Amino acid sequence: MKSILIALLLLAFCRVSHPAELAWSSWGEAKMASRVDGKPIVVLLASDSCPPCRRMKTEVMPAVYRRGALNTVHVAIVDVDRERQLFDKLRLPSSASIPQLVITDLHRSRVLVGFREVEPVIRWLQGDAK
Repeated sequence: MKSILIALLLLAFCRVSHPAELAWSSWGEAKMASRVDGKPIVVLLASDSCPPCRRMKTEVMPAVYRRGALNTVHVAIVDVDRERQLFDKLRLPSSASIPQLVITDLHRSRVLVGFREVEPVIRWLQGDAK
């Protein structure tokens, strides 16, 4: 009985500490959290009118999250149609193409331009791919 209670408590703790679904933050929320805990921010620059962007948002990034590759970062999304100035600030200067993934510690950034499947995104997050 005692072991069942411990297992249930652990299961409840895991659910609280690691939600089953990726929760997107706004840039402002992620930036504030990053300033507090020092974790980098991964931000998806995308548009709802862009099919590859929608796939990155609804399929690829949630799969990357489920694989644990986003555990040490804050995750934000910027809608380029609504937040054009922020997009221009965060994007790769030589490219206005979307989607773009940006990882930043608020001092320096790396950018991945274009749609990518799960494995290339994970390698990029780990710093193994450009």
